[in-house]
Amino acid sequence: MEHPFILLFSKSNRRILGVMSGTSLDGIDIADVSVTGSGKDLQWTLNGFYSQPYSDGLQKILLLNSDSETGSLPQITVLGDIVAQEYESAIHSAIGEWGTDLSDYSAVGSHGQTLYHQPELLQLDSFSGVGSIQVGDPAMMSHRLGIPVVGDFRVADMAFGGHGAPLVPYFDYVTFCDPNESRLLINIGGIANITALPAACGLQDIRAFDTGPGNMILDVASRQFLGEEFDRDGRTASRGTVSSILFDELVSDEWFAAAPPRSTGREMFSAAYNQRVFGSAEALGLSTEDLLATLTSFSARTILDAWERFVRPDIEIDSVLVSGGGIYNKALMSILRGGFRGIPVSTTAAVGVDPDAKEAVCFAVLA
Repeated sequence: MEHPFILLFSKSNRRILGVMSGTSLDGIDIADVSVTGSGKDLQWTLNGFYSQPYSDGLQKILLLNSDSETGSLPQITVLGDIVAQEYESAIHSAIGEWGTDLSDYSAVGSHGQTLYHQPELLQLDSFSGVGSIQVGDPAMMSHRLGIPVVGDFRVADMAFGGHGAPLVPYFDYVTFCDPNESRLLINIGGIANITALPAACGLQDIRAFDTGPGNMILDVASRQFLGEEFDRDGRTASRGTVSSILFDELVSDEWFAAAPPRSTGREMFSAAYNQRVFGSAEALGLSTEDLLATLTSFSARTILDAWERFVRPDIEIDSVLVSGGGIYNKALMSILRGGFRGIPVSTTAAVGVDPDAKEAVCFAVLA
């Protein structure tokens, strides 16, 4: 009997489950994707999409273990299995809803849940290295599901000299590259990232990198000051006034001036970072509305600044396509539309790609 991976590589048509849970920690997304071909000739079709929040209490455990000051090695060790079980439960719920069976799929592409990301060399005595920790063990998932599971995408990218993030540029290339139009793809999850695709581009022409926080700090502020998981539609932010003093403090970090390639995550925008920001807001006497207005501006303006500094001088963008949870923040999207000054800004739905499903589809394609 041939090994499942041999069978997978020999198939011209593959049906793959993509599993994604991002830095927002808002839950698990699963995409049922049919894939044909490879490289620039790759084609994909989304057959189904399913989202499920994390089980009660698990989000808090993951948050604590995403911070070097509150993380626990024993907990991180077993979270590989616990998150794998959570993914498996979500997969079974998804295929139950779709009326499919695990035997219908060639493989699973699973991103895992990032706890810590270290793309720059870290010196340990006379040693140095890079790394990235995603929990949700692919081997355990594969054993229990009975089909191949592809994972460790970030470390694989680092092995080839990449930063391990963002991972969507290749997917953006095969999906959105247009012969006549230069496009800027923006994904606003916990972290925001951009992919610039010049018209008729080759792989060597792509420019992609993280721009900074997307929803991450906004969501922490919403939980702490509103008692809500997020600022729905950006309503609270839209009632506030941006504090120029706090805004200038936020953007003064040298990371934002660093040229690509670059990536970031909770290791930089940690619980301690958030509390410093909230302490500054309190010292300035900012209302919750003003704090959220400033944080929303921070997320949007750092995206715009990244485009201005590192894309616009070389690539004249014809359209902007946005995906991720940030598309539902009307205050944030309004700033982006104003900042792109006449360049059309829409979600990826405008070109037939579900903006909520995009990243889960990406990991099915990368598998």
